[in-house]
Amino acid sequence: MAPITMKKIQPMTDLVLNQSVQVRIRTNVWVMGIIVGFLECLNKITGMAYQVEYTTPMGPQRSYFGPDDIRLS
Repeated sequence: MAPITMKKIQPMTDLVLNQSVQVRIRTNVWVMGIIVGFLECLNKITGMAYQVEYTTPMGPQRSYFGPDDIRLS
């Protein structure tokens, strides 16, 4: 079986507000979410962060995720 290659997300071009995405939460599990905001960090190391709303067994959550923890759904 060939490995799955993930396209690197380009900030502000691949993702838009209200877009459905998958995000990797702390438990290293991917969950469905919706982009609800952006935060462009001044530090070049941190870059762009996306505010995503998603649902866990404990209810709705809202957190910031970097491009490495977001993939298109």
